Amino acid sequence: MKPLVKSIPTSALSFSVGEVVIDNRNGEGAKSAPVTLKARSGQPIEHWYWGKVVHDLSGMRLSKPRIAVDYNHNADEVIGYLNRFDITSGDLVASGALVPYKGDDRATEIIFKAQQGVPYEASIFFGGDGIVVEEIAEGHITQVNGYTLSGPAAVIREWPLRGVAITPYGADANTETRLAEGGESRVVTFINNKGEEMETALSEGEAVAPVEATAEEVAQKEADEKAAEQEKADAEAFAVEAEKLKAAQLAVKPGQKFIDAFGREKGGAWFAEGLTFEDAERAFTAEIKADNSAMKLKIDELEKRLAAFAKIGSDPVSQEQPAAASAATKTFAQLVAAKMAATGCKRAEAMRVVAKENPAAWEATKNRVK
Repeated sequence: MKPLVKSIPTSALSFSVGEVVIDNRNGEGAKSAPVTLKARSGQPIEHWYWGKVVHDLSGMRLSKPRIAVDYNHNADEVIGYLNRFDITSGDLVASGALVPYKGDDRATEIIFKAQQGVPYEASIFFGGDGIVVEEIAEGHITQVNGYTLSGPAAVIREWPLRGVAITPYGADANTETRLAEGGESRVVTFINNKGEEMETALSEGEAVAPVEATAEEVAQKEADEKAAEQEKADAEAFAVEAEKLKAAQLAVKPGQKFIDAFGREKGGAWFAEGLTFEDAERAFTAEIKADNSAMKLKIDELEKRLAAFAKIGSDPVSQEQPAAASAATKTFAQLVAAKMAATGCKRAEAMRVVAKENPAAWEATKNRVK
């Protein structure tokens, strides 16, 4: 069969695989902290590139007895090692130690935060030579890790465990960039369910030959782009129409702002006079101050008069005063006293109320004062 060459992103060889357990049983201040992680489940998982995929645990290879553990697949941040690998449980469980070397390095940070409850995850990288992948077509089955797997699926039959990372989120968005350094090519052998083999070039650098999209994928992408452009155009058009509507409303009722702020009479008059809104505000404030001053003068005058009325009401009636006036004044004073007793208000307030309720008594008293 003619070899099929595809471009496979290097990040497809990175898997977020499980939880990390870090303890401090070596004691505070120890030079290392034991670490255990489920490096790979023996069951299939859904992967963004492979779809349903499972690693054949019996096909794992180690290039050396110890595998370095780094942070986020960054070779510049090696934080420990793994030296024990167990698959008897049906999962690949790896253990080793994190090794701090100063008080503020990454290993120290992870140990401290893990003890405080911060969850970390493990991510493996198996990029290297000698990878064999079996593709199981729909309707076919295969045996892996002691159970039967139905297609469609991919079984990574042979694979080198090149690295393990501790990450805060599993395989992060920067994994592809960090793994791509070096530009070294790898060859992956694919075996289909018919037993045929084909070689696939795997580049850790830039893609050599992009995977060609299907006609349906191209059409869907174009439709999505067109829909996004239309949505953006609609939003821009709506914003323009909203501004036009606002301007039109202001043109139809340009004086509405004056009326809302100062009332129909004053606001309409000031707008008709051509005052600016700021000038109208100043005029309105000045009127309020003038009204307050006039009101204060009236109140002061009224209080003086009421004080005089109160004095008259408390004095004996002179024999020289007309009998009608004496009777009226005395009656007014009695009414004021009764109002104060009934409501508990002050004399000035009582006199205002009585003058309003009894205009005849008020007039008689007022004439007498004059």
